[in-house]
Amino acid sequence: MSDISANSGLKKEKITIIGGGLGGMTAAYALSAPEQKDRYDITVYTMGWRLGGKGACGRNPEIGNRIEEHGLHIWFGCYDNAFTMMGKVYDELARPPGTPLATLDTAFRKQSNFVLSEKVNDEWRQWLLEFPPNDIKPGGHPELWDFLTIIMDWLKKILADVGFTASGKPAGHVLDLIASFEKPDEHKKRLAVLRGDNNIVDVGDIAHELHGLLSGIKKTSEKHAGFWAKAFAGTLKLLAELVWEALKDKLPEDDDARRGWIMTNLGTTVMRGIFTAVFVGNGVDSINAIEGRQWLRNNASLADDAVGDPNGLAFNHAPIQALYDACFAYVEGDTDKPDFSAATLLRACLWLPFSYKGAFAYEMQAGMGDTIFTPFYQVLLSRGVKFNFFSEATALEAAADGKSLESITITKQVTTRGDRYNPLVKVQGLLCWPNNPLYGQIEQGDELKRREINLEHYNSSWQNSGPSQQLIAGKDFDHLVFAVPLPAHNKICPELITSSENWSNAVANVKASRTLAVQLWFELTRQELGVSTPPVITGTFVEPWASLADFSHLLPREDWSDKPVNYLSYTCGVLPDTAGETQEKARDYVYASIHNFLANDSGALWPRAYNRGDVSGFDWDALWSADGAAGEDKLKSQYWRANIDVSELYILSTHTGMDFRPKTKAAGLSNLYFAGDWTNNGFNISSVEGAVMSGLQASRSISGYPKNIIGEDPRSLSPSDE
Repeated sequence: MSDISANSGLKKEKITIIGGGLGGMTAAYALSAPEQKDRYDITVYTMGWRLGGKGACGRNPEIGNRIEEHGLHIWFGCYDNAFTMMGKVYDELARPPGTPLATLDTAFRKQSNFVLSEKVNDEWRQWLLEFPPNDIKPGGHPELWDFLTIIMDWLKKILADVGFTASGKPAGHVLDLIASFEKPDEHKKRLAVLRGDNNIVDVGDIAHELHGLLSGIKKTSEKHAGFWAKAFAGTLKLLAELVWEALKDKLPEDDDARRGWIMTNLGTTVMRGIFTAVFVGNGVDSINAIEGRQWLRNNASLADDAVGDPNGLAFNHAPIQALYDACFAYVEGDTDKPDFSAATLLRACLWLPFSYKGAFAYEMQAGMGDTIFTPFYQVLLSRGVKFNFFSEATALEAAADGKSLESITITKQVTTRGDRYNPLVKVQGLLCWPNNPLYGQIEQGDELKRREINLEHYNSSWQNSGPSQQLIAGKDFDHLVFAVPLPAHNKICPELITSSENWSNAVANVKASRTLAVQLWFELTRQELGVSTPPVITGTFVEPWASLADFSHLLPREDWSDKPVNYLSYTCGVLPDTAGETQEKARDYVYASIHNFLANDSGALWPRAYNRGDVSGFDWDALWSADGAAGEDKLKSQYWRANIDVSELYILSTHTGMDFRPKTKAAGLSNLYFAGDWTNNGFNISSVEGAVMSGLQASRSISGYPKNIIGEDPRSLSPSDE
């Protein structure tokens, strides 16, 4: 499309965005960017009183203006598109120096410390992973061959840490071994030499030479891809076998040996999988339909039934378990039903640890709503984007020819007072979203408050009391960005879905999971709780509370000036479908689950909160309470939630559903565009980065901008052109 100046006198195209989550807000941001020359008139419609979707949070004015989130939100350093965009948002926001969260650097803090919990002989052990910071700026990911070199360099260091150092002598074992792959008899002799000389020096030399060869080839060679795939995969198999032989008698008790083997098996397996299933195949997406752990077993160097269970030790525990937990990769919320697409698992294994910028992860310095969606709202308002809160899309209708969208029905949930609903409140000098609507601005505010209605939920039992409006294509809108969570689509346009094979397949096959979340405020300090590590993110702990984070850094952003609050922990996990069909039953399930967790399983996290003084077991008085409660009743002052409404389910990356994720134009209607973390966006994990990439893709489909989206091009994770 050609650039159209606002001063040209031509009519602006009208864009309707339904959904206030990150996909919709990214689309609004890109479509209203200066590069668009003010050619669009953009209106956002969203249910409820705030922006954010699953990333929304609210401040509770009755309890310390505390932050209440949908779950535990971490930004990873490989989120190139998300950080690039938020840097521009903060620059445009231009908050005065010294004010809260004035810049992107003050809105996030780097987190390089992760603890993976390992249960060894009925004892919990903490595996501290420290990811060194770097000076790399967001801008792209390595290509596939480069990842192979990076992993091999990392493996050299892993092996050196457990004693497999290179001798420094130019042995040439690997070069000779690789050359022998074209000569079967010679190859057997070479293998016999290496196996006969099975000592600690040879393992280090093999790793060192493999890295040198990979670095030297640099994707070009007179050898064809099939030869290199076979030769390198075979040599990696030898390397893994030698490491296992050297370490197996020390496992599982020896921490260094166990962890060295886990990393060695994971590294060599991922590389073998790239060589044999991807590099000479059809790219990463060709393994979409294989379950992740099955793909690892398919490409492992040792047999699945080998004595000592070398593969189970590496693939069923940390750190692969941490990926499954972080992505809620359990069908029906059942931790006995893990399911994670191999292609998505491979992307995560490559991008998260080997392509981060600055730090492995980042923690927001306030709630996600405060840190992300308030700046979005302020910047978009300043650009002229219009927002309609309390607006539920209740119908979409296709034109008679079925080729475009004809109308959108929007129903107001409530009647607001005044010209415009003003959604923000100020806490500690920072504009934030409240945890409930600002009832004084709503005609039905008293009833909403009395009945504790959640207007973000489809299952709230609230009957919309405002007027309906029908938007007509060509008059009221030219394009629709449909940024509503996939599980909610049947609530809005079931008949329209059935007319599109792509859309109906997505609704039927892309699975979603319920989740649960808890935030715990403690009177005791970290030292008093017995926390020995620096503030960390913890993974692979007791299900469903496997992922936890020390978020005490947020306490100054809340208002605890006159209350003894000293430590804050966030945790989340999957919620089984069997927890109950109603919001009340599911919430009761979460309360009972966290009660059981604290009473029986949290001693490894907070050892000094157990058996304090005359108390046997967990000391409930370690928690803070809002109303002077004591004992177990203190738990009632914490924040817990069950995410079971179709508006807040987590989209899974299952091996049976990945190929059905829709692209932005998959509906087949010329003026309807999908946006959200549930689309096939290139990252394909329901996450900040996936939602941002999808919103950018919707903008590009409409306007041609932005031309390039980092990481979406499958060539970066496909066979080399050479």
